[in-house]
Amino acid sequence: MDVSEFLRSNLAVSIISLFAGALITALATKLHGRTKKLRYSTRTERLALAADDPLFGSVRVSWGDRPVRNLYMASVEIENASAHDFESVDLKIYTGDETVLLSERTAVVGTPYVVDWSHSFRAALAVAPGAAPTAEQLARYVHSRDYHVEVFNRGQLLRFNYLCTRPTDDAQPEVFVSTQLKGAKLKYQVRSNLMLGVPLQIAAARGLILAMVVVLLCGLYLRSVWAASGVSMLVGLFAQLLGCIEYKGERWLRNLIAG
Repeated sequence: MDVSEFLRSNLAVSIISLFAGALITALATKLHGRTKKLRYSTRTERLALAADDPLFGSVRVSWGDRPVRNLYMASVEIENASAHDFESVDLKIYTGDETVLLSERTAVVGTPYVVDWSHSFRAALAVAPGAAPTAEQLARYVHSRDYHVEVFNRGQLLRFNYLCTRPTDDAQPEVFVSTQLKGAKLKYQVRSNLMLGVPLQIAAARGLILAMVVVLLCGLYLRSVWAASGVSMLVGLFAQLLGCIEYKGERWLRNLIAG
């Protein structure tokens, strides 16, 4: 068998595909290990809005005994999307200038634990018995929270809920997340762009690769044009779903191997 015949054979295609897959896997593993990824998303829902109507009545919204213009529930979720377990993670959640945080509830999803304030944040907001918070303490409290997470395992999800308001307008509250965790990259993910908990960008890219592989295999092994077209069309229609399944399966296998 000469070189040209070998290159056209199925054995050659299998060998080349094997080495190409191994090379891509090694490259992806190296790149993935270099940066540890954290994702966060936010969602805001309006709970109440004050209004004055001389004909049909007025609506009053208050926090304690203090009237407020509006009330929102802001939810923040932070996910460890990497294959690494982190220790001693400091997180800062802060707002835009016009957003005021009123109360909070935190949780490590799937566990009975909550996310605690950092020691420095708690100390900065400490108030002596019988005393009142200073203006600096109030400003810090209503615009930010500092948290400390002892262990942030791979695949784990942290959830923060805040009752908040916009005193000067009725625009959506602005809530952000930041961290100085060494070697980690924190990325904002639009929550509506998730499919089965997987970002659509990731699902689409992986689905496209799977579709290309299926088309290649159909061209090599299916003699019927109709069969090849039908299989390729079905894979194309469900490419994003297949990408989600592949991503979840890959993460499960990676976590299983990594322990």
